[in-house]
Amino acid sequence: MDAWANAIKNAIPALFIAENVFTSQNSGRSPYPLPLLLDLVDDMQSPGGGGRLAQRSRTYIVKDTFGHPWVNSNPLTIYENLIYVSGSGGMPPANNPSTPGAAGWTTSNQEIDYQGKMRDYYGQLVAQPEVDYWQQYWATGFNVPPQGFSLPAIPGYSGLTVPLMIKDKLSKCSSGFFGTQGVELRSDYVGINGDKGPRTPCAH
Repeated sequence: MDAWANAIKNAIPALFIAENVFTSQNSGRSPYPLPLLLDLVDDMQSPGGGGRLAQRSRTYIVKDTFGHPWVNSNPLTIYENLIYVSGSGGMPPANNPSTPGAAGWTTSNQEIDYQGKMRDYYGQLVAQPEVDYWQQYWATGFNVPPQGFSLPAIPGYSGLTVPLMIKDKLSKCSSGFFGTQGVELRSDYVGINGDKGPRTPCAH
């Protein structure tokens, strides 16, 4: 987790510096939007029980360095990392390039919509034991300022990449800004950052 936290710590000032330098040197031109964070705006769960499996969905607005929702006409792709922590249940497939057929959330397929919204779903496909994992998001495929502007990248990743912060002000358990969030995937509920569902107190 330290490497990812350091990547975010290095990325945030670099993004703002690139924006400010480009804007100051190109007055009258539209600024380049650069991805910064995912702002959680909706969190819903259907709890498990009676043969049903718990399902949870979280809706984010992708925000740029100006705090504006991402404009759908600007290309962007967001992927996730899922890192096993504990439990004997099966890990869900990550929506990233290493997963065959996974295309991430993109503006081109409208999974990042005209309001900058993207939705992530959590749940077991079949009943199985609990599995706990860390989740991280990162962005790529966006337009960049002209050559000569220094922009961040995640060490070990090819091409231009930006680790994304998660802004969660809805949680009653652990609200704030996160580079990594913990997921507890169970058949009766899906816990995130220590809760048992949206707006529930801490379970641990």
